[in-house]
Amino acid sequence: MQSLEIDFGAAPRSTRWWLGASLVLLLSVGLVGWRAQLLAQRDVLLSALTVETASPRPSHASTNAAARKSEDEIRAMAAALRYPWGAVWGALQRVEGSIKTLYLEPVSVRDGTWRLTGQAQDSASMLDFLQRLSVEPAWRSVHLESETFQEAATNVGTSSVVFQVALEWADHE
Repeated sequence: MQSLEIDFGAAPRSTRWWLGASLVLLLSVGLVGWRAQLLAQRDVLLSALTVETASPRPSHASTNAAARKSEDEIRAMAAALRYPWGAVWGALQRVEGSIKTLYLEPVSVRDGTWRLTGQAQDSASMLDFLQRLSVEPAWRSVHLESETFQEAATNVGTSSVVFQVALEWADHE
């Protein structure tokens, strides 16, 4: 028996070129179709947004109150961004020592005032902290607003002093 030898040979170059061109054309048509879908989705979203903002707000008292509360919170957050938090925190950490900072809040953007609530082991360490704050160049003025002596519970340990200080930022313009 003789063996059958089939020689397919090299594919003609023109066939490969048409195959590549067909693939590129098919991908281009697919991408153009996908882009058209994305643009249609964008148009729908924009029209929904336009209708939503153009429509009058509901007159329900609870909705208005919730919206007002939300707007007030957003305004408060935006106002808080105007404060130099990093610089203030750095200035406090330079003089903190054994004092625990419990709460720090800006009081006024216009005046550059802050309110600090802290906890000290005793009155002497609180006064030492106030002295270090007053000589720190970052603060224009330091005023003790209140102090409360907390007795130690029998199972907790030592007593402490909780105090509140009004601070005026020196770099405030």
